Amino acid sequence: MGYFLFHFAEMVVAMMPGMAVFMAFRFALTNLGYVALVDASSIGFQAWMGAFMLAPMVIWMRVRGCGWRDGVEMGMGMLVPVAAILGLRGLGLADTLPWLANSEHSAMLAGMLALMLFRRERYTSGYSFIRWPAAAARRGSSAPGT
Repeated sequence: MGYFLFHFAEMVVAMMPGMAVFMAFRFALTNLGYVALVDASSIGFQAWMGAFMLAPMVIWMRVRGCGWRDGVEMGMGMLVPVAAILGLRGLGLADTLPWLANSEHSAMLAGMLALMLFRRERYTSGYSFIRWPAAAARRGSSAPGT
């Protein structure tokens, strides 16, 4: 359980520098007159923010010995729920279901957690900060997705 929670915390922390860079990027673009990133509920905002958060997370997963497949799966687990929320909002359901108004971040974390529970064998064994080179060697070229 400790490995699982530690990995989840690592993924959340790894996304934070990407979020900070995105906010600086957004600030610079809006000052130049590009206003598409002003509305936090817009598809453009969510797509750019997701890309900026996904990149450092996948890089950190690779450093820790996860394969490309793991990174792609985690990215999908992170972005698909947000796309679903935006789709539901686009259908006008935000008026009927008020929780949709600001639920994209919660959906992102829930999607990542759901993927980790589905692939719990990957995230509950041998994923220790102290032992991470061993985890990388163990996953080596024989692991799927490397």
